[in-house]
Amino acid sequence: MIQDRDFFVDIHTHPTLRAYNTPVHKGVRNLWEATENDAFETPISRWARLKTHEMAKSSQANLLSYAAGNVRVIFDSLYPVEKGFLRFRKLPTALVGRAKSDEVLRTVTGIDGHQLDSLRNSNNYFQELLGQYAFLSKGQGKSPHGNYAYRLVGSWAEMETVMTEDPNCIAVVVTVEGAHAFNCGLPEEAGHSSSIRELAENIGTVKSWKAPPFFINLAHHFYNELCGHTRSFKPVMHQAFNQKAGLNLGITNLGWSVIHEMLAQDNGRRILLDIKHMSVQSRQEYYRFVESYNRLNPQGKIPIICSHTGVNEFSSMAASIQKKDSKGKMKKSYFHNWAINLSDEEIRIIHSTGGLIG
Repeated sequence: MIQDRDFFVDIHTHPTLRAYNTPVHKGVRNLWEATENDAFETPISRWARLKTHEMAKSSQANLLSYAAGNVRVIFDSLYPVEKGFLRFRKLPTALVGRAKSDEVLRTVTGIDGHQLDSLRNSNNYFQELLGQYAFLSKGQGKSPHGNYAYRLVGSWAEMETVMTEDPNCIAVVVTVEGAHAFNCGLPEEAGHSSSIRELAENIGTVKSWKAPPFFINLAHHFYNELCGHTRSFKPVMHQAFNQKAGLNLGITNLGWSVIHEMLAQDNGRRILLDIKHMSVQSRQEYYRFVESYNRLNPQGKIPIICSHTGVNEFSSMAASIQKKDSKGKMKKSYFHNWAINLSDEEIRIIHSTGGLIG
């Protein structure tokens, strides 16, 4: 049993993403140390930084920072970078040129230019996911500085063991941001046709990991053929990245098949679904499904997860989408009242399932 309760748990963070996408020639490629974003040293990047002032110049989600802040458990969200992040809309690219567009991309993503090219040339999200998991697994053990360690945990019992045996060891729970990671939602030019057979095989592979994901977001920033997403970019980024395809749609037939594969318990341990980034319509459909399932299966209820969110001030989901998400929508609000955040109605629904909100 865990005796010391005086610590923090971060249920949504990306230490592997930044470290994995740091080129080897930079000298630092581990989860422990901060990596600098050299794109900030160019004029166009400084402009982009002013426009997105919350951007950090160095990686903040590194394990030494967590150790210093007494964070004992992290949920490391693996994320194969979506193709929508690797290209600007046509007009901004035409105005500033490809080279400067890439500098802004490096500012926003923190990914080196060489690595951007590598990601552009890859047309398999699942291979990227496998690479990140292998990188995370291989790095387990003592830090380069020797004072701390991290270990992947695949159950509550494993987490208790890690935290009881070594006060300087960080327990890492695996999660995934975006079910495109199963290899769907690729652009047309990739020439890839998504099938439930391929996705089911990939889900089965992930469930066989020693530390399988606790939960996975069905949606992220761009359409992945599984469900509609909601607008997530502020005005400047919205002008650069195109989220239009699939915006605000519901869950597709392929999406329902993936949901059933994730939640099934005859193909490995259940992987819970994280509703963050799903459109309101998709969320409504999923809430109805969970409500019906839980009513029929009181001993095996599905908890609803929303790993990172805010309160949008609206009493209901219907009220939250009466006005289009825009800068003007927030003018007379104390909250970020876009539909990406939760209404009072949703908070009650999630609570009723024994779920989790971060």
